[in-house]
Amino acid sequence: MGTDIHGWIEYRQGREAPWEAAAALAPLLHGRDYGLFACLFGVRNAANFRPVAADRGFPPDACDIVRGAYADAQRVLGAGLFGATWLRYAEWLRIDWDERAVDPAVWRHAEHGRVGRPGYRPEYARCPPGPGPRPTRREVLRSSDAWWQPVARFMDLLAGRYGARHVRVTVWFDN
Repeated sequence: MGTDIHGWIEYRQGREAPWEAAAALAPLLHGRDYGLFACLFGVRNAANFRPVAADRGFPPDACDIVRGAYADAQRVLGAGLFGATWLRYAEWLRIDWDERAVDPAVWRHAEHGRVGRPGYRPEYARCPPGPGPRPTRREVLRSSDAWWQPVARFMDLLAGRYGARHVRVTVWFDN
């Protein structure tokens, strides 16, 4: 069973203004990207990155639409829902993409270059023995660029109008 991401992009029209729903993630993202889940939110963090926005909880000032979507997810998923958090676009812009994973005991897959731990997935059994160099966020997220790009572009458009501090993505996960 895999881990899925859910959530919304929100914006506000100034510091004192309420958050408003801009777009659900569902039409922007297809499939899963565990490298991105790990680097940004600390979910499925096989390479043990220091996540940018892990375990912040659901934002208490979320708009009604996002609050309703989260409540619906809680009803449907129950205990399977976890990892609610949020990330402002201003934080996204400050991420150090060359930061290395904390744990050196990760293995680089010989064929596709992704990283993981022995036993994490069967294909890592084909990795050369022993840990490789600690990967950077950029290396792990190379395949994430196209996957997350619609979200980043949409947030960038909103930030151009409202400012990077006033745009965020609120997410939660399920197994």
